[in-house]
Amino acid sequence: MTRKRNKEAMNRKKRVLVVEDDGALEHFWEFILDRVGPHVEMAWAESVEEAEALLAKEKERGRDFDLLIVDIYLLGGKTGLEMWEKHRNEAGAPPFIVTSSLSTGQFIKAGGTGPGLPCYLQKPLDPKECIPMIEGLLSRPHAPAA
Repeated sequence: MTRKRNKEAMNRKKRVLVVEDDGALEHFWEFILDRVGPHVEMAWAESVEEAEALLAKEKERGRDFDLLIVDIYLLGGKTGLEMWEKHRNEAGAPPFIVTSSLSTGQFIKAGGTGPGLPCYLQKPLDPKECIPMIEGLLSRPHAPAA
């Protein structure tokens, strides 16, 4: 990567897609991402299907997301774990955070095990846990798919 492209990558906004069927949490995630910094912008989807459509549309535009935050159990349709399973081995796939009211033990029993396990946040969500996790994941080098 040339120095100019490296600088451009550092200066661009980080894009986070939140997939959550509880609309009341949209304001929570806006609050959290505002605390992470002005270099972060959020997109919102209420289902895996809506998120997949948004991912495809943005990919056509040559824009990728830097982080996906996905609730495990969404009303109707696919689960957040199914979305993670689909994308986790793709070249340039962004990191995932999955959320649920399940305890960590219950999450593992629900299928949250294996290589490349996504980061996990238990509801009720705590800003003291969310902010450092997001900052850490967004600071990692991420090579968006070409």
